[in-house]
Amino acid sequence: MIKRFTPVLIMLVGCCTCWMAGCANVKDLQPPDGDQLPDSVVRIFNDAVPGAQQIVFKTLEKDWLYEVNYILNDRKGYAGLDTKQILRNSRMVSAQLPDSLKQFISALSLDNVTISELWEVEMPGQSKEYYSKCTWGTRDYMLRYIFQNTGSGKVYQALLLPYSKFYAGLGRGDLFRLPTKTQQILAGKKYGLGGGGVWVSGGDDDIYSLNVGPAPDSLTSYSMTFYKTGDILNAFPRDRQIYKTIDECPEGLRNYLRYNPPFSAFILNNGYKFVDSGASGYFLSLQSSLSSETTSLFFDGDFNVIFRTYNGSVKM
Repeated sequence: MIKRFTPVLIMLVGCCTCWMAGCANVKDLQPPDGDQLPDSVVRIFNDAVPGAQQIVFKTLEKDWLYEVNYILNDRKGYAGLDTKQILRNSRMVSAQLPDSLKQFISALSLDNVTISELWEVEMPGQSKEYYSKCTWGTRDYMLRYIFQNTGSGKVYQALLLPYSKFYAGLGRGDLFRLPTKTQQILAGKKYGLGGGGVWVSGGDDDIYSLNVGPAPDSLTSYSMTFYKTGDILNAFPRDRQIYKTIDECPEGLRNYLRYNPPFSAFILNNGYKFVDSGASGYFLSLQSSLSSETTSLFFDGDFNVIFRTYNGSVKM
């Protein structure tokens, strides 16, 4: 299942990692802005990845979020962490996809998606996850792979999500961590923060997915998603305009689906238009009429695609 983002939280999760040659002495590897690394950040990383070399730390959000590029056993590695824990630790498996994955991807409705590299996520107590960095249009994505053994054979599943290096949760007391414009929008509505998180790209594509409302922990809460600039990306208010069929959608959405294969073979599960605080946009959840594939499309108010998500599987 794809994680819900606003109503269908994507997430989310490839921004190009900048590999910098560094010295293995962590004391010399301070962030380039001159900030001193908290001792806890250095200790957490050293405990999680003993033997790492060419370690380069970077402060993403001061006193909160950090990233580390490193080499371990001749393999590139990347970790995202806060001052308490590793949030994600990934290592490159290969620069090219194995033939089995190429065969799998060719059977999916992922036209015009450029895929490179295979990475694995290693977290204590969790099964390994695998993903690739890929590009669709002008945006970077993460293509997650899930492998399942069934009585009738092996099933490969793929989840396409906007790229993020890691996810950091937000609680009710973390309102101050939101972009300034987001805080102003919520204050103007007299909304509180019930929770949520930020999908961290390490660049300008960070996405904040939040539960907000006058009583954010109650049934009066709803989902809002923001860009790193603080502008609204998507909202899920109760007074949204609902679309139950493609014919009910505005012409701009219908034309996009009609002229962009493979979407012409998809039917509408649900969709809506939102208007909130001067922002507007559209969301469509689609189901293939030919297979079990599903996809979600997020549009701005002018019917331009912001990003998509995808979920498909093939028996190999």
